[in-house]
Amino acid sequence: MISRKVLQSIGSFSQPLQAAPCKVCVDSRNLQSGDLFFAIPGARTDGHHYLEQAAKGGAVGAVINANFRGPIPQHLPVLRVDDTLSSLQALAREAVRQLNPTVIAVTGSYGKTTTKEFVASFLSLRHKTAATPGSQNSQIGLPMSILNTLRPDTPYLVVEMGMDQAGGIRRLTKIAPPDIALITTIGLAHAENFENFADIAHAKAEVFEHPKTSICLYNADSPHADILDTKAKRDKRTFSMHEKSDAFWSLSIENEMLFITEASAVFQLPCPKFTSPHVYENLLAAIAAARSAGVNWEDIEHSLSSLKLPERRLEPISLGNIHFINDSFNASEVPTRSALTVLSTYTPSRRVAVIGQMLNLGRFSHECHYRVGLHALTSADALYCIGKECETVVNVWKDAGRPVYWTLSLEELTEQLKQDLREGDVVLLKGSRSNHLWKILDAFVGEPVV
Repeated sequence: MISRKVLQSIGSFSQPLQAAPCKVCVDSRNLQSGDLFFAIPGARTDGHHYLEQAAKGGAVGAVINANFRGPIPQHLPVLRVDDTLSSLQALAREAVRQLNPTVIAVTGSYGKTTTKEFVASFLSLRHKTAATPGSQNSQIGLPMSILNTLRPDTPYLVVEMGMDQAGGIRRLTKIAPPDIALITTIGLAHAENFENFADIAHAKAEVFEHPKTSICLYNADSPHADILDTKAKRDKRTFSMHEKSDAFWSLSIENEMLFITEASAVFQLPCPKFTSPHVYENLLAAIAAARSAGVNWEDIEHSLSSLKLPERRLEPISLGNIHFINDSFNASEVPTRSALTVLSTYTPSRRVAVIGQMLNLGRFSHECHYRVGLHALTSADALYCIGKECETVVNVWKDAGRPVYWTLSLEELTEQLKQDLREGDVVLLKGSRSNHLWKILDAFVGEPVV
């Protein structure tokens, strides 16, 4: 529940609210009775068009732009503001200020959500911990999720911060100033608004800038780690997957055990089983954040067995006698190549890669898709692609004399897979979220094996 004291920070409603809002909502389709509706204009539609739906859905009130002159439901309390998005962010900022949790912010080009979930798991063993759900890391998603998860009795808040342009993370740190800030790694993801790789590193390093931030964590193995080092002005600590690194934390795996070096001490822990090596990098990052927040090694060890990857991350699903690896949550070059490496470890009758286009890469799109195509040559026996940007991947396979199927239609792709997949196949689904590759699974539920 959002307290009236917090709510007063953004203004007064046209009539008293019948109750303090349970949550905030920006999409009338997801609104539940008792929510406060923020009418935010977007690229595709405008929340102001859905005030009637919000009222019928049981909204306690709505925050609208002051210049809105359209119809307003008679009994719906409204608060007119200069900008509804800014007011949503201001409300979240005030909630964080008043409740004053220890904030751990996670950013990076990939691995953010998995690392955030692991950090929250380590903290929640002994403390009530709020964590932004899923990948709610945007200028809208972050403040909304903070308001919907943070409560007065919650001493820790773990947030994920994303960006698609310079200045984006800086704005998010003003909403939830980090006490501990962590960068997983730097890569070519959401890169369309950047001229070069270094500019992405500078933009991610904005997470270190807030005066409240006392501990800066970053991956010593990351490209442009030197930029992160320069930007981390205060207590900076590094982590590395190289055993002989001089990083503050390093990790190695031997005989199904984790060996984690912290400064000069070595700690031995049972090794959770993850199918992809890059997940252990996320695990090490999460351990670095948890240790920086004061979590003891006993609690970390106790939590390891319950760690789970977020939904649609290397998720194994067997339908009939076909085994799917559902990694369709999102995609950029390095995670896609890592997923292909996972596929290559299987020894079925066939390894099938279903690759969706990687979006928001701008000038880097061709080179990223080219490297994915090359990696797929040695990782997969059959390749199916969807999306215009996949043309580069397709051409790599054609130049190598390998057959490849390419379409722009999910329906056509699904039908082709239904015809082609055979008993014993292992099928990787990997692509940007907008490809909706997970929907392919629906076609195989209850389907007889061909």
